[in-house]
Amino acid sequence: MTIHVISLSTILQSKVLIVDDQEANVILLEQILLREGYQAITSTMKPRDVYELHKKNSYDLILLDLQMPEMDGFEVMEELKQIEKDGYLPVLGVLIPFNVELDANLSSKLIYFFPKLLPSSVGLN
Repeated sequence: MTIHVISLSTILQSKVLIVDDQEANVILLEQILLREGYQAITSTMKPRDVYELHKKNSYDLILLDLQMPEMDGFEVMEELKQIEKDGYLPVLGVLIPFNVELDANLSSKLIYFFPKLLPSSVGLN
């Protein structure tokens, strides 16, 4: 068995798409990723745009809000299955509670949900 190791610089160059209908959540996730060194971040507040964006850009990771009024994250994933014929969707579902105040402590709460995405949270600084 061959094990492939991906360098931190390669990980930080991964193309990431943030999808959330709440502007504050988009800004928060962008700030966290930028602070950690990610360089290729795109975002949209329009879930109906995700299919075309992913078809054009082939994102390495899509941070997808699962609860959106116009089109929820599960519907977005169904559309993405048309592009990703092998069944692998590069999607991480994100739920940010509406009752959590946006403050400096919120980012530490978010890191708990996706520690492998953020290098400093796994000691790769």
